[in-house]
Amino acid sequence: MKNDHGYMAVIYLSVALAVMGGLGSVHGAILAGIIIGVIETTSGFFISPALKQASYFAAFILVLVISPAGLFVSRGAETDWISITRLISACHL
Repeated sequence: MKNDHGYMAVIYLSVALAVMGGLGSVHGAILAGIIIGVIETTSGFFISPALKQASYFAAFILVLVISPAGLFVSRGAETDWISITRLISACHL
């Protein structure tokens, strides 16, 4: 049976680029694309071609741990993130 879910990798990459660069930031998306491209290429060459996608997701998680709003934070995004986290924490009470 053939698996035709190759488009899901493109969706994962698109979400990683948008969130990693900062939602609403074109410059951040471009920089995130360059970073992910370099990480994917070097990890495929030096580590293993099978781990290319895992390596850029690790970088994606690292960026989110360091800066949850992304690389280029648009004005007001900090308050949006704080209000979202407050809403989530209020739902858990």
